[in-house]
Amino acid sequence: MNEVTTTEVTQEPVDTHKVKAVEYVNSHSMADIIDHLKSQYKQVEAIRTEKDERLSKYLNLHNRISAFIIECVKEDAVDIDDLKELADELNIELTKEIEVTFKVDVKFTATVPLDFDVDRIDESDFDVRVDYCGNDDDIEMNEEYVDTEDFEVSDDN
Repeated sequence: MNEVTTTEVTQEPVDTHKVKAVEYVNSHSMADIIDHLKSQYKQVEAIRTEKDERLSKYLNLHNRISAFIIECVKEDAVDIDDLKELADELNIELTKEIEVTFKVDVKFTATVPLDFDVDRIDESDFDVRVDYCGNDDDIEMNEEYVDTEDFEVSDDN
């Protein structure tokens, strides 16, 4: 009976780019190699310049479209829903910040023991909060500060 043996041969992967580079260097003069590298450099620079010009044109177009849409929304010049949909497709945020300022006087009466020291109460004992309760669901409110003025505790006895 004949026995068959198999032997697995592993071969190192050939870096074809390296082989091509070695072949190119061996078959060309130094001057040709330098000229080729200069040519490649000019091509890379041309591609880079074209990319920068395209990016600049895109940003300019994006800014012009944004300004147009914002102006139309402000002046109610076209169908707002269509413009909002276009702005959404272009990832343009149609929001603005407003600032609301008002003063609130708070007065409350507390019943305390007769020997209660009113000096123990100060403004840090209170939490003053304002919540927006309007009908608009797409309003996001951020409280910047609450300023307490003229804090006073009195004992009428």
